Amino acid sequence: DLIKSITDVSKARIFAVGDDWQAINSFAGSDLKFFRNFSTYFEGGTVAYLTTNYRSGKKIVLAGNLLMEGLGKEARAAEGAEEARVVLQMGSTVSSSLRLQMARTVKGIAEKLREACPEESIAVLTRTTAEASAYSWVAKKYGLILSTVHKFKGLEADNVILNVSKWCFPLIHRDWVYNRILGASIDSITDEEHRLLYVGLTRARKRLYLLSVSPDETSPFIDGSSIEKISERLDSSKVNDYSAPDGTVF
Repeated sequence: DLIKSITDVSKARIFAVGDDWQAINSFAGSDLKFFRNFSTYFEGGTVAYLTTNYRSGKKIVLAGNLLMEGLGKEARAAEGAEEARVVLQMGSTVSSSLRLQMARTVKGIAEKLREACPEESIAVLTRTTAEASAYSWVAKKYGLILSTVHKFKGLEADNVILNVSKWCFPLIHRDWVYNRILGASIDSITDEEHRLLYVGLTRARKRLYLLSVSPDETSPFIDGSSIEKISERLDSSKVNDYSAPDGTVF
């Protein structure tokens, strides 16, 4: 309302840039209605779509599109982009310590990457700060970037490792009801969690590793989606024995 009032008086022009698939800050009061209905709030406004992804390889861009299928214009990889790799890695059983199980999996991936690509950046992205603490020792040993998805928005890494277990995406806080004053609902929170996962996926340039403790514990955003069809599958118990068919690092 403030911006609209200013433009009504001054006749100033508004130039807005954004990505509705990466809208993850409703907790700070942001509202997608202004972006999605820009021409309604600012009469005469026009929309130009910038759909080229200059960061990620082709398969990672495809994974992002499949995650957000039916929710807007698809992104496209830049001309000459690498094919890239998407690995969906699942354990066969759930151990008594989920964090330890995931940390061991991250360790196995980090070891392989550091051997094959010692100069490349590796980011381990988590849904919460508490989850990140479980990987701190692995990050220190192998020089990994450790961050929550929220904090890593706008950043990138050659390799991204992301926990896509169902307790991570969607994560519905017990105190969500207090956000109803901002118009929050279970549906709107779930939609934002969907977008948050998209942000996590699209931080990767060359390789994306999606981890789950078991097939039954995978995020509903991933489980049954077309992402499973384009991903290389790897049992976490075999991480140290894995090599890609073409001999390149997975």
